[in-house]
Amino acid sequence: MTQAQVQAVIAALFGIIGGITGLLTTVTLLLPNTTDRATNALNKSGWRCLAIGIVLLIPIFLGIVLFKSPQVGSKMIGVLLLILMSGIATVGGAGIAQKMGQRVGELSGARSTYGSLVRGCLSLSVAALFPLIGWYLIAPAGLACALGAGLIACLPHHRPATITAAVENG
Repeated sequence: MTQAQVQAVIAALFGIIGGITGLLTTVTLLLPNTTDRATNALNKSGWRCLAIGIVLLIPIFLGIVLFKSPQVGSKMIGVLLLILMSGIATVGGAGIAQKMGQRVGELSGARSTYGSLVRGCLSLSVAALFPLIGWYLIAPAGLACALGAGLIACLPHHRPATITAAVENG
């Protein structure tokens, strides 16, 4: 392996880490309410998010199988299914990164919530790309939790009726 190939691999890893960090930060900033719902779902019941995410791995495998089929219609359905699952996982991943950022901020005494958010996103992306432990433990578990939290966050939520709303409706 030449020095140029080693440098290309390192540059690719830095690019992936930067891309994931930027994506999760952007989603958190653009969809604050949805990301907060994902973070709340993780705070309330992380194991439930993991279980839902494991079930949601089935549509991902189905999308991959459909994508590999020779028919164009099946390929299109597979791609749409994979795009849908990627969007759900991205929202959930932003919730995980936000939760990690909150914990990092508490531990470091940071005053900037944006700095804590970026540190959480960076920590999550670096941990998922860490050899062996990240590839086979953190990334799959993180993907499953992200899918579960993302689905909970993307589903319509119903707020409980307040007393003032009941009085106004008569």
